[in-house]
Amino acid sequence: WTLPAGAAVGPLRYPTPSLLSVAGLASHVLKGEAALLAELRPPPGARPGDPLPVRLALDWLVCDDKLCVPERATLALDLR
Repeated sequence: WTLPAGAAVGPLRYPTPSLLSVAGLASHVLKGEAALLAELRPPPGARPGDPLPVRLALDWLVCDDKLCVPERATLALDLR
């Protein structure tokens, strides 16, 4: 997370995962689309309508029953 000074984000809340075994290794996975939720607290003194730039770098694996491929994204959003 990259947030303005004084802003904070709580821990991610994940949906319940499933167990996937690939090449003899077991892992907990999320199937299909999933929403990861977190509480975002604006910095003290933030006013309604002020922009709150939120940046997030993500790394994850996309897997099927034979192979896992790493993926990466950087997301940016200015909340108001």
